[in-house]
Amino acid sequence: MEELEERVLEAIAHGALDSRRLSNDLGAEEEDVKRAIFMLIARGMLREEIIGGGSCTTCPLRFICPYSKGEGSRLRAYVVTDKGKEVITRIRARRDR
Repeated sequence: MEELEERVLEAIAHGALDSRRLSNDLGAEEEDVKRAIFMLIARGMLREEIIGGGSCTTCPLRFICPYSKGEGSRLRAYVVTDKGKEVITRIRARRDR
């Protein structure tokens, strides 16, 4: 696994929300972060979930939420799988040596 994939996996486990924020936080190109996310999904370490489909229009936070785009908007969220959690544990153990 590449270093960027490890960093992306850990950042998502800590609640990172989108590829743009991840790229800024990690100092990486957004396309590289998207590629890392794709690879982590393909390897079964992340799962993609689509949230939304109209709920933004009734949400009380819609006026301040950076993800609210009006009626029918959808947000991609990434969830670390059990396999991903095991990998994070190994990464941290390796780092602590």
